[in-house]
Amino acid sequence: MYSNGERVSYQLKFQAKAFGCIHRLVSFNSKILFQISD
Repeated sequence: MYSNGERVSYQLKFQAKAFGCIHRLVSFNSKILFQISD
């Protein structure tokens, strides 16, 4: 069992990691789109 503080920090780390992955995917896709439109 986690304590409340540990659970919250774990969720925040997980959300930050997921957000980072999504941000990388979006920026990568937008670079490809810009190259196609040129």
